[in-house]
Amino acid sequence: MLIKRWVPPVPMLTLVSWQLVVGGIVLVPLALLVEGRPPALDAGAVGGLAWMAVVGTGLAYVCWFRGLRRMPAGGVALVGLVNPVVATTLGVAFVAEPFGITQALGMALVLGGVLAGQLHLPVRRRTRILAEAVSGGRP
Repeated sequence: MLIKRWVPPVPMLTLVSWQLVVGGIVLVPLALLVEGRPPALDAGAVGGLAWMAVVGTGLAYVCWFRGLRRMPAGGVALVGLVNPVVATTLGVAFVAEPFGITQALGMALVLGGVLAGQLHLPVRRRTRILAEAVSGGRP
């Protein structure tokens, strides 16, 4: 909700990028104190870090903030609930993590809650939101 109303003198993505950098700088001394010196990185580790930095953080933030600007606050709150469903699905599909009745029940509860939240919107507002999503936010 605040992202839509708060327009800083720099683009939002730039602001968030600097927040991540400053947060990392603050955490480095604590990590060194608790964990000690980091191990040497091989090519695979550097590749993994680069992937997480560019795709897992950079692209994710671009998509997230673009969505925040285009969606109503209630929709944004519900989308956040889908994160564990996506993570579980990806874990099962790509890492062969176990999937049992507990995970299925959890996913059903989350998706049911998201669906119930969407159905709670008045029909005219829901139609307008869907139309905006299809048109990319253009009238």
